Amino acid sequence: MILHEHASSLTNTVYDIKEYMKNGEQIVSAACKDLPVQEKAMLLSKLIRIRMKEDDSSYLIRYCTDRIYEKHGNIKVSELGIETGYSERYLGKVFEKYVGVSPKIYCEIMRLQNSLQKLSDSSNYEPLINLALDSGFFDHAHMNRCYKRFLHCSSGTLRKHGFSCLDYNKIDPYLVLN
Repeated sequence: MILHEHASSLTNTVYDIKEYMKNGEQIVSAACKDLPVQEKAMLLSKLIRIRMKEDDSSYLIRYCTDRIYEKHGNIKVSELGIETGYSERYLGKVFEKYVGVSPKIYCEIMRLQNSLQKLSDSSNYEPLINLALDSGFFDHAHMNRCYKRFLHCSSGTLRKHGFSCLDYNKIDPYLVLN
């Protein structure tokens, strides 16, 4: 809750935002700037998120995980930093604290899951290079490095032998295979 008031009590009432929010002066100053509406909205959004961060880091994590999911892991941490107004370093620290892995590794896992879904589709016979590119990897070798890092096998081996070739004792516990 930003203003520590219920929404019903805010109706038809005027509040001085400078008194109710720690960064209220900044928000008012930003609202008065002569900027295009879109830029002003972004600036105000960042300032409000800064205030919300003090109350609840889950908002930041939820936003980042949603964006990573929407992009199937094909988003840079620097992009998330620009969108949220936080540094990559801060995002990394908060992400590791609440998610258990860095945002970069989380993105890799999302790309891996995306490629696994395509690879496990028995009607999909497209070349592995196409599957790699469609999943957000730079090339087939990049995808294979990811497979070997997390699953300890190549994408070709997995396609040929299926999930039975995996040694589940070696797979990191934060990866879930369905």
